[in-house]
Amino acid sequence: MTLDATGFIGPREALTALDNLAHFVGLLSPDGTLLEANVASLRAGGVVREDVVGRPFWDAPWWSYSPDSQQRLREAIDAARIGGAVRYDTEMMGGDGGTTLITIDFQLTPVYDDNGDVEFLVPEGALLASGDDTSGASRQSWAALVAELNAERAQNDALRTLASALAASRTVDEVCAAIANSLAATVDAVFSNIAIAAPELDVLQLFNQNDMDSDIADRWVTLPLDDTTPLGMAVLTGRSVHAGDPAAVAASFPGGAADAVRMGLQSLAAHPIVVPDGRVRAAIGLAWTAPTTALDDADLEPIIALCGAALERAWIGDESTRLAALLDTLLQKAPVGFAFIDREFCFSHVNARLAETNGLSVAEHIGRSIHDVVPELASQLVPVLRRVFDDGESLSDIEISGETPAHPGVIRVWEEGFYPVRAPGLGIIGAGVVVVEVTDQHREATVLRDLAEREREIAQRLQVGLLPTSTADLDGYEVRSRYEAGTTGLRVGGDWYEVVEIRADDIAVVVGDAVGHDLDAAIAMSHIRNALTGLSHANDDPAAVVERLDEYAGHHPDAFASTLFYARLDPTTGELRYTLAGHHPPLLLHRDGRHDWLEAEPGPPIGVAAPRTTTTCRLEVGDTLLCYTDGLIEHREEPIETGRQRLLDTAVGGVAAPLDELVGSLLDNVPHRERPDDIVVLALRRTR
Repeated sequence: MTLDATGFIGPREALTALDNLAHFVGLLSPDGTLLEANVASLRAGGVVREDVVGRPFWDAPWWSYSPDSQQRLREAIDAARIGGAVRYDTEMMGGDGGTTLITIDFQLTPVYDDNGDVEFLVPEGALLASGDDTSGASRQSWAALVAELNAERAQNDALRTLASALAASRTVDEVCAAIANSLAATVDAVFSNIAIAAPELDVLQLFNQNDMDSDIADRWVTLPLDDTTPLGMAVLTGRSVHAGDPAAVAASFPGGAADAVRMGLQSLAAHPIVVPDGRVRAAIGLAWTAPTTALDDADLEPIIALCGAALERAWIGDESTRLAALLDTLLQKAPVGFAFIDREFCFSHVNARLAETNGLSVAEHIGRSIHDVVPELASQLVPVLRRVFDDGESLSDIEISGETPAHPGVIRVWEEGFYPVRAPGLGIIGAGVVVVEVTDQHREATVLRDLAEREREIAQRLQVGLLPTSTADLDGYEVRSRYEAGTTGLRVGGDWYEVVEIRADDIAVVVGDAVGHDLDAAIAMSHIRNALTGLSHANDDPAAVVERLDEYAGHHPDAFASTLFYARLDPTTGELRYTLAGHHPPLLLHRDGRHDWLEAEPGPPIGVAAPRTTTTCRLEVGDTLLCYTDGLIEHREEPIETGRQRLLDTAVGGVAAPLDELVGSLLDNVPHRERPDDIVVLALRRTR
């Protein structure tokens, strides 16, 4: 059974069981909008769901034969939405366009939510023949629906109880106790327990319900990790085990069959819990007082996932506590600062040296977030820690600077190392951080900053030297280009463009963005351009050229993952053959304001092995091709669709403007002038 976002049965699922009933059943919102109707009612009216669902119930074809019938139905809905039950005999129109009217016993019943408010209205109609009384059947069908809804709601309440108990549990023992005492009700079982695999041992530790008979519970504290119990089998094989009747229980659990009889249990099941590395470290057990069929995996998977997540969190917490005790012994007297920070960015351990550096006691660190302990440094620390947690990357010589409570108003500088801490079966549970203060050394770095400034000047000159100083002079075409450096970094990057005559009837048009930033990106761009120039003279098919460039990137990592729009233009016919390698699609603007995005068959960035596709279009007289890099439309403060629409609106508005003005307006309309990315705009207009 599928649950909706509120934790209740969905409208469609609630009616599925009634689709084969002969009488008519539906589901309304309190305002009378039809949410669902069962098959019988649809067939009787000669309609399909799309004809009626989402419309006011009184406007449906069943009632269109009579305004009086529609008004009476409105009044019935008004009464039911405030809690009144409505019932009367009426006529509904059959599926023959009004020739036949069907007499039904109609009732409208409110369904309440947990707060006592009307959540749904359930309309029902039972066919009435002359002298018939089908009220008993109607009441029976409604009782079945209410029983189903109540059963679902009871299980939802049980699931919320389990979730609350797990959320309040911190240690592995507490989580296991919550599962043992709260799990059974979520699947309408009478008993539940959980077995945990002890590390490096062939035994399972068992946690049972608190109300289990003590004489029986004392015998089931541990289990052998073998195939003699359902829980052991589930842990060993990673598969669920189900014993649906007493005979199956005796066969799968010979050592516990007698105790099962004493407890009145006739069927049981065991389901494994898998940790992120793929190993099974636990299994849950369930039992019922009657024979059962195996539970549907779709019903049980969310519950197992909830238990597994709580166990994983508890395992990490227990392991963190153990590691913190060890680290405290080893590092409390260390001459450098040290901390262990968990995945919630909280201090689990800190030595005396780092506590002194931060200006707080050791106790004032433990359990508190870095946002609370060193708020001035948190914005620098969090991104670095995320890299450690998400990628398992060890990072050293990371410079962190700012104020701490130890010296308010004084900017201090530290070199820090960040190292992932892993626990068996749990993956990365936090990061070890080593801190060395280098404030004095940093004050002596003025000379190095001067050298960096000279490097910046050299880089700017390099960018000017790398980009074309002019675009090709094409007969019958006007070409304009603009490059704007980003406002951060070295003001030099990997965005570039080319319009190169390969032959008189073959012009290469290129706009690209080399991956990386600053000088490295500019160097990578230079390498890609040089390689592309050679490949362009060797092959005139854009897809083939880029496929060869993919091979080049396999041997030159600085070219990997760069993006590219690469095209070959026949200036005489206006035919443009192009391919996209992870790049934003150019905009083809027609002189009447129509437009096309050249985004057919987009391929991955350079170096990602994949077949490339060449797509063909044609530039007619007056058409303008606008190529650009991502800085024109992308910014972290807005969705990319906003930037793309801004480009389109500006281009269409300037379709008749001179090409220089059009390119200038595209750049002028970029709202975020402070940005890290470069921008390239290349415009090509066919004039005759």
